[in-house]
Amino acid sequence: MPPAVAPSPPSSADLIGFHTFDYARHFLSCCSRMLGLEHKTNRGSIIIEYYGRDVGIKIMPTGAWAARPAGPRRPACRLLPGL
Repeated sequence: MPPAVAPSPPSSADLIGFHTFDYARHFLSCCSRMLGLEHKTNRGSIIIEYYGRDVGIKIMPTGAWAARPAGPRRPACRLLPGL
């Protein structure tokens, strides 16, 4: 089996964002198991030290905008007459 290769995001990013805490937790678990990295928390932030650099992990939930535009919806395509 080939040796584990470090994923590119931790090697080039200073901050990695996830939509949910579960996604971040799975990523941290993967970093721990595959790369031997441990995370630390400091006043609510999660940090992984990677080759002497601190890489921040942030949970950034984004929601769908519930407001709908006013007026009738237009079809995505026009139907040809007679079809």
